[in-house]
Amino acid sequence: MLHARDRFRLVFHHRQNHSQSNENFRSVRQFPRNNQAHREAINQQSDGKRRCPAKESGRDGQTRGRQLSVASAVVSKNEHAGQAESDFSSEDMLTNRTPEAHAWALEKFRAFRSQGQFIPFSAGKDTVIFPGFDGGAEWGGSAVDTQTAILYVNANEMAWTGALSPETGENSPKALYMSQCGVCHGEKMTGSPPAIPSLVGVGDRLSPQQIGATIKSGKGRMPGFANFDDDQLYALIDFLVSGKSKELPSSEPPPPAMNYRFTGYHKFVDPDGYPAFSPPWGTLNAINLNTGEYVWKINLGEYPELVARGLKNTGTENYGGPVVTAGGLVFIGASDFDRKFHAYDKATGELLWEATLPFSGNATPATYSVNGRQYVVIAAGGGKDPKSPSGGVYVAFALSK
Repeated sequence: MLHARDRFRLVFHHRQNHSQSNENFRSVRQFPRNNQAHREAINQQSDGKRRCPAKESGRDGQTRGRQLSVASAVVSKNEHAGQAESDFSSEDMLTNRTPEAHAWALEKFRAFRSQGQFIPFSAGKDTVIFPGFDGGAEWGGSAVDTQTAILYVNANEMAWTGALSPETGENSPKALYMSQCGVCHGEKMTGSPPAIPSLVGVGDRLSPQQIGATIKSGKGRMPGFANFDDDQLYALIDFLVSGKSKELPSSEPPPPAMNYRFTGYHKFVDPDGYPAFSPPWGTLNAINLNTGEYVWKINLGEYPELVARGLKNTGTENYGGPVVTAGGLVFIGASDFDRKFHAYDKATGELLWEATLPFSGNATPATYSVNGRQYVVIAAGGGKDPKSPSGGVYVAFALSK
């Protein structure tokens, strides 16, 4: 069994596309975030009362025709398993990575609305969303030690912005793009790479036939738009390639439009691509479920090029959850840019061991045993860092004999 007291030397064992498991191996359970067993594990000692105090968050809507609730409850402890200051309302939180980055961030921030959590979008002015659209806690989920009632969860500390824009009611390729494509790719087609690619210059990379096939059938995370008729499809392709927009012919009345549309997902990053606010940019957290208090909290992930310049332990965006073992360890990969796989002491958060993977481990690890020897395995595929290659391997480690 892997123990924290082994102080800690794991060795690379093998890569494979399958694994063997041993049902008799005893480890603390790890569940996907929305799994019913996970909810039961968290709530098994609950008396039905709210564990953490909550405050009321007021609403401030600035668009006509919308009816807003009076207030929303905001939990005042660990509300997103991220930074203690979760409203991002202070200029003190902006980046100081370089004087130029700070000046750029300050100018942008003063043009935003940033008044706390759950503030409705307004028309014509971006609202800061913090934690952003990708967490706080992310799809990798959390791990729960049911013997100690401690939850282990990683979190993204990334601010995003969003806004609304009035619908024009036009029947044009541009209006079609804005209502159907602009939600993800943005009004200026810049997207949010690498998750949402830019469409700027798409005609230089793809033929009209390839663009049309992607629109109709979808690709990756993008759904298909099989409902477009031929006139709409050809006009949209021409708009994407040339920027030309003209009234579309139509034998049917246009569908009813909503009053406003979402202008797209925008990470608040500086011109060099780094978060435009101060670290931490990603964390790993241990939270006592009975009290709501942090047991420990550490930064998770680094940018190798910033480390080379002396800026270490910043944390980074991270995707993929932890697993906690009965031997006292927390294993996690998740960090997007340094490709590291870590083992931490579950009681203290002390880093005991780490290894560099061939690609980022944006996945939740698993632990198993074969012939009495325990292994830990993670899928390494990358894909979140536009500067690094992506692939697809399983990497397994075991204690040296």
